[in-house]
Amino acid sequence: MHDAQHPASVVVPQYPPGDVEPYREDGEEGSPPSRSLLPERDHDATTIIVDGYGASIQVEHGQLSISDGLGSERRSLRLARATTRTKRILVLATTGIVSLTALRWCEELGIELVAINRDGNVTMQAGTAGRDDARLRRAQAFAPSTDDGLAITRYLIGQKVRGQRDVLTLMGYEDQNIDRICAEIETAQTIEECISLEREMAVIYWQCWSVVPLKWKGLHNAIPEHWRTVGLRGSPRSRKGHNRKAPRPRHALTPANAILNYCYRLAEIETTIALRTVGLDPGLAIVHADRPFRNSMALDCLEAIRPAIDIYVYRLLSIRTFTRKDFQEQTDGVCRIQPNLAHELALTLPQWRTIVAPVVEHVLNVLRPSNYRGEKDERTPLTKRNTRQGVIQSMASRGMRVRDSAGEGRENIEASTGALLSRREQWLARFFPAIQDMLIADLMRATGLSHTYIRQIKAGQRVPNPRQWPLFQAAIDSPGTSIKALDEKRQAERNRWTLSILPSIKGMSTSELARATDLSERYIRALKAGKMIPHPARYAIFQELASRR
Repeated sequence: MHDAQHPASVVVPQYPPGDVEPYREDGEEGSPPSRSLLPERDHDATTIIVDGYGASIQVEHGQLSISDGLGSERRSLRLARATTRTKRILVLATTGIVSLTALRWCEELGIELVAINRDGNVTMQAGTAGRDDARLRRAQAFAPSTDDGLAITRYLIGQKVRGQRDVLTLMGYEDQNIDRICAEIETAQTIEECISLEREMAVIYWQCWSVVPLKWKGLHNAIPEHWRTVGLRGSPRSRKGHNRKAPRPRHALTPANAILNYCYRLAEIETTIALRTVGLDPGLAIVHADRPFRNSMALDCLEAIRPAIDIYVYRLLSIRTFTRKDFQEQTDGVCRIQPNLAHELALTLPQWRTIVAPVVEHVLNVLRPSNYRGEKDERTPLTKRNTRQGVIQSMASRGMRVRDSAGEGRENIEASTGALLSRREQWLARFFPAIQDMLIADLMRATGLSHTYIRQIKAGQRVPNPRQWPLFQAAIDSPGTSIKALDEKRQAERNRWTLSILPSIKGMSTSELARATDLSERYIRALKAGKMIPHPARYAIFQELASRR
């Protein structure tokens, strides 16, 4: 929300520049496995993503029929009223149709249908109306000038800065000013004082983020210099005295910031739906200023969960190797996410829904008017925590054994706001990003699972049984399969070629090398110019040729 330069009190560690992996010919070791354009449908998923071109959402024979795809590769899915577990339908498709009957079908079952464009902006949203309570909206409108508004601001900004402190600790930063800011927010006397402290924290926070590197695959010159790190939020041209139309923080200039913004937009969608469900107005803000065509209250609540999103993106950047095709640079320098990566990020939507629910409930319970006895009962319409606790207490009073409220096959993994994640959401948050850059063969050896099963897991088509998760964790932590170990091995091979072999063959004839290695002269010229690096299996023949000279 606020961005500035970093103070001199924080020591920023020196990261190496963003790593660019060597070019590899198709089929060589280390090249990404081929995968279908879109993963197969998960019939039990609570969130359905509609992508591609020519999408269709209609009602046929009483069932919701969803069809999408790219080119000749099409997907179809039918949802029945009695058995569907769907809560969200997220439309990323560029073209297609949605029938009025389908909108009514979703509204009757409480399914939110949201369409967003490539920038993450909502172009259509349809769903249930939510709770209608004029007293609650009136309290929300007057909150900025009341004690309740100050309490909510302390809670939201406090959650944010404490979460940011945890993120910086994870990144290896320490600064005594951070603890001071967190303590002063607890005793702030005005909303403006909270915002001022949040700005001071943002100065430290985003400068620490700016030097975090990204890993790239492809030719070194194909990746712009400013794309190789996270970079600062916004644009240098957006400062005073410069172009006022230059990109702002919400218009990312680097791939990392584009990923952050896209995840923020996904979380904002879930926050807006949650506010409307409990009866709060998404546009009447307490911390942010009220502006036309903006859900300012959703942005208020979003502040509390931004650190959870930042942690997800930080871990994604640490284990993911990106390609130039994942992003597109527009004429004004703004970086946009391409559809394949956008589809992968959209899978995190259930995670943000679970994390933001207790935040919205806290705001609701502070603003909710008292009953006729002047009391406020805590309500949990989103997390259903009161309902679960009531069932547990009832079972315990009758001497029955109380099972885990999450049921078998789930773990009590608490998110940063204390929300309980489902099995699929836990898998997506903990393991799914980490296995994307791992070889299928390595995962097969570590887990003992079949090639087809591992391929479906990596494509997001299946979620393994929780009893198998320790096997995947061991594969991730194993020195032979970890991303760090692979990077060190590749760097050693790269140094061997660059420092030992390449200088020896530069003076040799291109045609002679081509005949001896069965490679094209064009490829040999690229090797000698340092534009490409051959597969390590070819190093031996080049060394042998160099030794004959």
